[in-house]
Amino acid sequence: MKVFGIRIGPKFHAVKPIGQKTSLTWKVTRLLYTGQEAIFMPKNYTAFARQGYQACVDVFACVDWIARAISGIPLLLYTKPRIKGGERKEVENHPVLDLLRRPNPGQGQAAFIDALLRYYLISGNSYPEAVMVDGLPRELYALRPDRMQVLVGDIKNQIKGYRYDAGGQKQDFVNGEVLHLKTFHPTDDFYGLSPIEIAAIQIDMSNAGSASNAKLLQNDLRPAGLFLFEKEMTEEQRKEFKASMKDSYLDVSNKGLPLVLDGKADYRQLSVTSKDADFIELDRAITRKICRVYSLPPELIRDAANKTYSNYKEARLAGYMEVALPIAFWLRDELNNWLLRKYEKVSREGEIGSQPQYELDWDLDKVEALQEKKSEAYARMAGAWWTTINEKRVACGYDEQLGGGICLIPMGMTEYDLTKEEREIPEPPDTFPEEEPPAEEEPENEEVEKSIQHKSYWKIPEHKKALWLTYERRVKVREKSFENIAKKYLLEQAKELQSKISKLSNISTVNPKALINKDEAIKKYTKDFKAWYKDHFIRAGNAGMQATKGDLFKDEEFKAAEPTSWTFTMSKEQEKKLMKMVFESGTEITKTTIQKIYDTLLTAQAQNMTIEQFTQAIHEKVSDMSIWRARMWARTESVKVDGFGQLEGFKETEFVEKKGWMCAFVKDSRDDHMKANDQEVKLNEDFNVGGEAMAFPGDPRGSAGNVVNCMCGIYPVVEA
Repeated sequence: MKVFGIRIGPKFHAVKPIGQKTSLTWKVTRLLYTGQEAIFMPKNYTAFARQGYQACVDVFACVDWIARAISGIPLLLYTKPRIKGGERKEVENHPVLDLLRRPNPGQGQAAFIDALLRYYLISGNSYPEAVMVDGLPRELYALRPDRMQVLVGDIKNQIKGYRYDAGGQKQDFVNGEVLHLKTFHPTDDFYGLSPIEIAAIQIDMSNAGSASNAKLLQNDLRPAGLFLFEKEMTEEQRKEFKASMKDSYLDVSNKGLPLVLDGKADYRQLSVTSKDADFIELDRAITRKICRVYSLPPELIRDAANKTYSNYKEARLAGYMEVALPIAFWLRDELNNWLLRKYEKVSREGEIGSQPQYELDWDLDKVEALQEKKSEAYARMAGAWWTTINEKRVACGYDEQLGGGICLIPMGMTEYDLTKEEREIPEPPDTFPEEEPPAEEEPENEEVEKSIQHKSYWKIPEHKKALWLTYERRVKVREKSFENIAKKYLLEQAKELQSKISKLSNISTVNPKALINKDEAIKKYTKDFKAWYKDHFIRAGNAGMQATKGDLFKDEEFKAAEPTSWTFTMSKEQEKKLMKMVFESGTEITKTTIQKIYDTLLTAQAQNMTIEQFTQAIHEKVSDMSIWRARMWARTESVKVDGFGQLEGFKETEFVEKKGWMCAFVKDSRDDHMKANDQEVKLNEDFNVGGEAMAFPGDPRGSAGNVVNCMCGIYPVVEA
């Protein structure tokens, strides 16, 4: 049988004594309560709930914001690392995850945690109950704190259990079945201190002021007037007059009707001044104090008059960092210590001593306010070119990666002084068959002959694998250098936009075309990226020429400042085509930025934003998204330039007449690209990729669906 989600029937079992307490303070404290069956809460929870949470809008708003902010974060399960600083992995299947996803038939995870937190924030106490079946928790319930009593133990055990009283039926729980979540209370050993108890005076003033205001408004801000009769009235006449006034005039339906009196009388209206009726300043002061009790910025409960931060974005971040997350981490630790320990007997694989194998933690990547802060950290670290990749990753909260001990130096600067081991480029994932290419040594004077003899040299799986891995390595390194330049470019663009917008008077004066000079933007793009395009094109051209001889583009030559074995040089015609690519890319990126401004402006007009709010929104659209935008942009441009350069390198060798499409066959490879694999056409002809004509992977003539984030390559076909 169940009542209010709790079990009725099992007898109470005393908790096994843990051990004798030796502290004198402990003994003295316990003796004060020895012999008592239960300690009742010394405060009125019902009054706190009704007068504080239900009647005071500020208290409700504070509790609601904190509870929703925390309950909206997914709770995940991870393996606990064996060593300090070790890597932990997410666990996708476990009974505790099933339990948390559906704690009980009436609630999901968010609703259950939301209820726990609201009880906690109203009363200072919250009691999650675990319904145990066959030694494992099967359901979780959030019990009302006003129905729960602490059962006092003896000197050895401070608390022997809990008693829940609902509808006259009582149920006793041992400590393991119920977790007592409570705030610190300086004068109570058993119950937490309610935040509403601290703010009680302000809440009473707020409710009284609201009630008084309501009465004045209902009475048209005028109390009863004063009638002065010429002759003194008897007591009977006075009562009759009052009854007549109440029945005939003191009603909303009689408002505006003329007043008819017998005899000579004078009426004097008793009104209040506007100062007497002005509760605005008092209400603001009360709101500030209630928010201080919950440590919440007033902006988060939509109180613009009491704002303490320059914008809502900063206030929201402060709300998470200073209020929501500390409570969330505390709740996480309590659940780990209480709930996960119930599963220790089921599986001890990977257990370290007495520590549990798993740990619950919040998925903070889903908290938008924190991601905005991360974007700033990403942008700051992206500009620190003197730090290694791993140093950047650690600073941004990620683990180190193999081969991350290199610095990505901006164009035109000398490479940082790193050790040879740190400069090694990491091996990319194995996306082809496992066999490694055979180490064959051929005489240099037989290179051309070897190419002619092996018409399908790069179609051999192990050869093709080696070619693609070399291509991927080259593209990813160039991709990183492009990404750094792109982030800087986007951040500078965002700052310039903010500066221009902040000088405007209101939203109606915003003209997106005037904010960005298209010609100047393209000119700046060309200036910032020109050297990168040329450098990458020449490297790709040399890689293409070496591929026609059956050779791979060597890493040591790739990293050399002045390579001695490169034979490909860029012609004037090739430079002209390359600069056209640069111009087209600059045009597209500028169009995208202008479109973002247009979209943000429409939203700003619909929401009646101020110039300050619109400026912040523009920063979020253009600057805060620069991380993922620059990364996608870098991948697309790197593949495009590499494909163009390789193709031009193929053309430098007279016995190469065809080119072949080489699909990456990675997780995100497009169906059309996989179908195009091994498709061979003449050098001056186009591949057919999903019905589109493309001269090489990343060809700007292709649609975004065929170009963006593509990692396909090309290989030369030698005709005998």
